[in-house]
Amino acid sequence: MAHAWQEIEVGDNRITTQIHHPQRDRDARDEVRYATQQHEHATVHAAIGLARKRMEVEGAERALRDAEERLAKLEADRGTFVLLAPADGLMTSITLEPGDSVGARQVVCEVLDPSKLVVRLNLTAEDLRVLEGGAAINLAAPEAPDAGLGGQISELAFIGAASGEATHFPAVIALARGADRLRVGMRCSARAEKVLANVLSIPSTGVKREHGRAWVTLRGAGGDEQREIVTGATSGDMVQVVSGISAGESVVIKEAPKP
Repeated sequence: MAHAWQEIEVGDNRITTQIHHPQRDRDARDEVRYATQQHEHATVHAAIGLARKRMEVEGAERALRDAEERLAKLEADRGTFVLLAPADGLMTSITLEPGDSVGARQVVCEVLDPSKLVVRLNLTAEDLRVLEGGAAINLAAPEAPDAGLGGQISELAFIGAASGEATHFPAVIALARGADRLRVGMRCSARAEKVLANVLSIPSTGVKREHGRAWVTLRGAGGDEQREIVTGATSGDMVQVVSGISAGESVVIKEAPKP
């Protein structure tokens, strides 16, 4: 059997290695710098994100406050949506339908106080020669002839409204008696008296009128004469003459047409 063998020798064994210390140090510093920059960027982004979130929260809080204020205002205004009558009485008319819009100062209905009935009428300029504010008025209603109506003028317009050739002045008569016999919409006539002392009056059939002017025919020794006059109040068939003729002069009177 063959044997293998080897002679063992004793000698030196040299181990070598390379250490690159400067390069590793530079790499470590770069890594630290990059990490620092990333941290700073992350910190800035986090601060910006936090500021945005705070702004969003503040905006949401403002929106909530505005919504609460609007809600409080609407709840306060809800009471104004209910229309209250200014006085007790009877509702006589409604001018609106469900769903209609209502504007400021718009009339939506009429409320009648039966205890404060009045008579409304239009007076002419000639009527104002007799009537004035506070004047006593006697009234007659065809539907209640025995009511004994009466009152006085409580309102009289200062400015009239033209109607045809005449000017009308709206007036209101406050009823002092007989109002319990009346109903809204009834017709009535008004009568007032005023005593004019020492006035010159002639029959209205002797007065000719044209374009707002008045004339009479005077009969004298030399014949008939046309003279313009200024008339005043009328009472029945007599008309007051303010100027133009004098007492004692003869006025030609036309015969009133027979009915």
